[in-house]
Amino acid sequence: MKDRNQGIDSIQYSTALIIAKSAWGRLTPASETDPNSIPNWHLAYDQLAWNKPEYVQVKDKETGELVQVAVVRYWDFLQEHYPLSDKDAEVAEHNKQIQIDRILSFAKPGGLAAKFKNSQEKMLKALTLPKGAKEELDYPLDFPLKVQRGEPLYDDEQAEDDENKLTEEDKLKMDMFGEGKFHLIPSFFRTLVYHKK
Repeated sequence: MKDRNQGIDSIQYSTALIIAKSAWGRLTPASETDPNSIPNWHLAYDQLAWNKPEYVQVKDKETGELVQVAVVRYWDFLQEHYPLSDKDAEVAEHNKQIQIDRILSFAKPGGLAAKFKNSQEKMLKALTLPKGAKEELDYPLDFPLKVQRGEPLYDDEQAEDDENKLTEEDKLKMDMFGEGKFHLIPSFFRTLVYHKK
């Protein structure tokens, strides 16, 4: 579920990204005070779906009638209006931070997709390591807090003679299970798709 090459370095972000890539909404014109004229995205489809819904209706504010609307994924909206391919490195980095912030807050209370908060929580719960696995891994309870705060899980600068110095295997375990969640590698999913064919 984590892929540092893709910028996905936490399970929390990974599950939020799944919601952002499967939530469909409609665009309304930008407010007149927005200097960038970025339209507003509003949730228009009440289910998560990988494929674009064929038929989405919303209530027209003026007439009160149901009208069919075009929809776009939240992920696509962010990619279009906050591109990471901007030639100016500073703008691209700023856009990246905007995307991360918006994706992490997307399905939280007050977010644009707060309706899917329970879906994200169910995903996180399903990925949580069982108690027995945590005990076997000698899993420290402060790891999830360190991950959430962006703190390092271990100190690479420990003295050579420190009796508590971590082995490379210990460091690998911390990196893999630092959030107390399972990790699946992409080849696992590719194998499932292959066998399904």
